[in-house]
Amino acid sequence: MEESFKSDHIIVGEPTNLGVAVAYRGSILIRVSAYTLGGHSSAPYIGESALDKLIQFINVINTKYSGVDFDETSCAFTVLRAGDWLNNLPKKGEAYANIRYPPGHNPEDILREIENIARSTRVEFEVLSVEKPVRVSVNTDAVRALLRSILKLNMKPRVVKKTGTSDMNTLIAISRSITAFGPGDSRLAHTDHERINVDEVVTAARIISNALNELSRV
Repeated sequence: MEESFKSDHIIVGEPTNLGVAVAYRGSILIRVSAYTLGGHSSAPYIGESALDKLIQFINVINTKYSGVDFDETSCAFTVLRAGDWLNNLPKKGEAYANIRYPPGHNPEDILREIENIARSTRVEFEVLSVEKPVRVSVNTDAVRALLRSILKLNMKPRVVKKTGTSDMNTLIAISRSITAFGPGDSRLAHTDHERINVDEVVTAARIISNALNELSRV
């Protein structure tokens, strides 16, 4: 995306269950590595397991970042690798984690906390990416246009804040008149039950079409 590019209004297509999204949490991706001398599984009290060190780190992090709401910080470990033989203590291992944090929180503060935990559990960690959270006013043109369009269809409009991230986190740089909207339930995303209702798609298209007509006159 060119830095000089600007947009008047943006509607990001996302599964918001026909709610108008005004905020998304930020995201931090990290890789955690552990190294030990290993040992034999018959005498774990003599050797040292890289997997055990990773598990200690994971337990502390999951306790620290156990949020379940938009305004809280949460963490999910998505990949864990360690060991190459059934009766050997792993000499090395790695884990990947995704921390989600709300607007108003400084990612540098979170990373300092993670660094302290990594030091105390004797593991190493690397920051893979940091994506800032986003929040816009309900009075922005894009949000208001969608809300009015929903009302025109005799539906009750909903303003929502999302715990994940979307292109809205990035595209806020080229327009403050931005929102995310679309059919589909994001709670089913990346599951075996992910689906979308055709009637919802048609309704969403009508809402977006009416909103775009209004925005073209702003």
